[in-house]
Amino acid sequence: MLANNDIVRKYRIKGKGLVYEKYPFYYQHKDEILRLALNKKALQGYSTSYNPSHPAHNFSVKVALPKSMVDVKQLTVDDIDSFAKVRKVNQQADKNTPLDEKWFKEGLKRVIGEEGAFQDWGGEKSDLFSTRLRLDGKRVSVAIGFKGKGTREPLVPKKMGKRGDQIQRLMGSEADVFLVQFWGQIDESIIEQMQIFARVKSWAEGRKIYYGVIDGQDTRRIMTAYQKCFP
Repeated sequence: MLANNDIVRKYRIKGKGLVYEKYPFYYQHKDEILRLALNKKALQGYSTSYNPSHPAHNFSVKVALPKSMVDVKQLTVDDIDSFAKVRKVNQQADKNTPLDEKWFKEGLKRVIGEEGAFQDWGGEKSDLFSTRLRLDGKRVSVAIGFKGKGTREPLVPKKMGKRGDQIQRLMGSEADVFLVQFWGQIDESIIEQMQIFARVKSWAEGRKIYYGVIDGQDTRRIMTAYQKCFP
């Protein structure tokens, strides 16, 4: 039994039959192994490669990417040609109103001229992907993540998907521009996370990456500027 579970080493010696030998590791750490085996709480707090829970192992590593190898830019709706009409709409101080995600997405598709169908499912990278966004006079590809009335403001990373990984999945799309839209207030932590992923993506792929958010105020400005697209 012990040999089958790799606790002791078993081998055969000619003329002597089977021989069992202790593994040095188990012999040297016998007391510690027995202590953990008899104390569930101590075992749960013990740091291993599979469970690095010990405080001494909880550390972060910061990697500085050379500025010459990173090219990213944060955008607002006013910077995007496809939303040019919003430049004539002043910032509105009205109260944020929860909006249906699918309804707003269909309206935004009409604004940028995208006629494709995009069905939501658990593994999609973005809620809307299009190559029809206009930026700096050119067509570029855009990946957009929408959060609707089912999410309370302010929007923070942990509310982005069931596992809080929606921004990571969004930035995994093969797009030039990445946007997050929400009917209410968007916390700056969302922008910070998008910037980090944008910088890594720019460095890894050797190209310029644009990112930005459309919060409740800018959402209302878009609906005001393009009323016919949001019947």
